[in-house]
Amino acid sequence: MKPFRILVVDENQDLLELIVKYLELCGWRASAANSQEDFWLQFERQRPHLILLDVTISGSGASSLLSELKSSSRFTDIPVIAMAAMGSIREKNLWIAAGCDRVLGKPFHLDELRRLIECFANNQNNERKTGGITMKKPTRHFAAVALLAVALSGCQAMTGRTAGQNVDDARISTAVQATLTSDKASNFTRIDVDTTNGVVYLNGTVQSAEQKARAEQLAGRVDGVKKVVNNLQLGKS
Repeated sequence: MKPFRILVVDENQDLLELIVKYLELCGWRASAANSQEDFWLQFERQRPHLILLDVTISGSGASSLLSELKSSSRFTDIPVIAMAAMGSIREKNLWIAAGCDRVLGKPFHLDELRRLIECFANNQNNERKTGGITMKKPTRHFAAVALLAVALSGCQAMTGRTAGQNVDDARISTAVQATLTSDKASNFTRIDVDTTNGVVYLNGTVQSAEQKARAEQLAGRVDGVKKVVNNLQLGKS
């Protein structure tokens, strides 16, 4: 069975590599392009089933690529998902009108990205017997680094954060999530972890005050964590 192929376009090389690694962890085949020229080179090599396009590439790069893809009968059936920091419904509609099949607003969650791509992969599977596989739960914790990088990629211009800071925070979040999940004494499956400048935010629910305190303690032990903000709520499992 041929793998479902995705071409990812983003000028930020660090984040581009993380997105590609994440998609491969999901079971798909992913390739990377960081410019219009590189896009067409990779396109001819891979002939992707889906294009994941960051709309912030230089100048009118994204619009130009969309125009070329959607104006040619050879390419028009290849779906395009735009990654964009959405400011309004009107902005989203503009990208749809430009030729995108879907618009994924930043920031977004791991399951949201995975489910969206699975829709296209499953459609392709029904038509040509190809597709990606559903990611197992243990894999999600290690793939989280890619999600966090994607979510932060559209925010660098506004926050002044560098790609290095984004990647380091992503590493911390992944390590904290893995630490919590591997703790056999507790059930930490409903905890979300976010990190900004080394400050870890724990959100979600736990079963007791003891678990809430333990989660904070475990997170604080992870290398690079400067502070833990414990927003966990008590609730039923």
